[in-house]
Amino acid sequence: MSKKALVVVLATVLVSSVFASYIGYNIAKNSLKAESTQTQLQSTSSESPTNDTNLPFLQGKKITDTTQPEIISVTPATGAQGVAKDVAVTIKFSKSMDKTTLDSSTIYVYEQKNQTLLNNLLNFSYDDSQNSLFLTFQKEFGDWGSGNTISITLTTGILDSSGNPLNEAKTWQFSTE
Repeated sequence: MSKKALVVVLATVLVSSVFASYIGYNIAKNSLKAESTQTQLQSTSSESPTNDTNLPFLQGKKITDTTQPEIISVTPATGAQGVAKDVAVTIKFSKSMDKTTLDSSTIYVYEQKNQTLLNNLLNFSYDDSQNSLFLTFQKEFGDWGSGNTISITLTTGILDSSGNPLNEAKTWQFSTE
């Protein structure tokens, strides 16, 4: 009768590269010491890694990213006062985003004093190297006077580069100078 070893497989997908880890536990030796290794995959595309002899358990299998993106930070910050009227709004995401979903159909910017939707006055610019979206206004807030409250809503229609929706909608406000 042959003795067999049990291998537990863990896979982790990181923002900029894909790593696969596995931890082996040898049941045949009744060993409490787990062995581990970590190897960077040779392919980060959606195709299967087929020539990586260090990770035979991955051969013929696709690695699918199902982790929802999160908003890491927003500038101006929630509740900020006296923000310059020519501010560039910055939204930093936890991972690479699908820039085709970063537009006026998934992001709403309101000026509350006059209850005006400002989306038609925005330029949307996404920087994939920083996972950041920049919103700049074609028209300064000054046209509406000072002390305006601007409200920005990001919806779950925003998708990452793997097609996963934003983990939750976010709304925040700031006031202009």
